[in-house]
Amino acid sequence: DDELLGRQRIEDLVGKESSGKIAGGGRDGNEAVSLIRDLRPDLVFLDVQMPGRTGLEVIDAVVAEAGPDAMPATIFTTAYERFALKAFDVAAVDYLVKPFDDERFAQALERARKAIEGAAEMQPAAKSSYLDRIPVESRGQIRVVPVARIDYITGSGPYAELHVGDRNHVELLVEV
Repeated sequence: DDELLGRQRIEDLVGKESSGKIAGGGRDGNEAVSLIRDLRPDLVFLDVQMPGRTGLEVIDAVVAEAGPDAMPATIFTTAYERFALKAFDVAAVDYLVKPFDDERFAQALERARKAIEGAAEMQPAAKSSYLDRIPVESRGQIRVVPVARIDYITGSGPYAELHVGDRNHVELLVEV
């Protein structure tokens, strides 16, 4: 995060976790690439808009330099909701829109923890070209709906309705 207060907030929240340890913190996208390459962390919190390179460009640079396995699990932290779909396209574990509360941060951290544990347990296999989760906007926040939990999908014009369990539906604008 290029903002000191943003970095400090994440450091404070990670510090409250018994299993969390801060390996480093960068002020811009170029520094983020170097830190990821040198420190090889399990999890990275990336701001979308930073000097030097955007968070999305950081991921592109790490992957181009060292391959997709070199990019750790990533949680984006940003004030911009509009980049959420792009973030999930590059396999973000979660997307926190600033300002976020402690509970939402804990949810994102738990999701990352599960993703990291799952990646460690997975054996090399062919990657599927299908999505395993879909980001949707709900009440001003981006939520992730696991595809396995979707009962069915109906469409109407530019909208798709995801029917999940006993919830009526989640509306998702489909880009055409």
